[in-house]
Amino acid sequence: MRSGERWDGVKVVLSSRLTTVTGAVAAERDDQSGTGTVLLYRDDPALWGDGSRHVRAVRPSQAGEFEVKGLLPGAYYGIAVGYLAEGDWFDPEVLASLRDRSTRFTLSEGESRTLKLKLTPPVP
Repeated sequence: MRSGERWDGVKVVLSSRLTTVTGAVAAERDDQSGTGTVLLYRDDPALWGDGSRHVRAVRPSQAGEFEVKGLLPGAYYGIAVGYLAEGDWFDPEVLASLRDRSTRFTLSEGESRTLKLKLTPPVP
């Protein structure tokens, strides 16, 4: 926007209260610790797609721990997947196939949430 420019219907919300999701991934075997991808995504398929800020993918640490800050408030799914190809986390078909195995949770503004996720097999 330029100085003095007006956009109708645009709402800007600023907050210093960031959401934080931390957690741990439990693996079936010790040699799987710290592997896979943790995927956090909104429960609304209309918000999925390339570059969506409503989808986050992170790698857990060697100890299986992860942290994601700054998700928008709302309802989400979380899952730890053994393998996802780069960018598959934005594919609506992949996300839909994971939904039944994911953990559902909600975030309010400034809320911190801890998840315990079990490492699930790779996406076929």
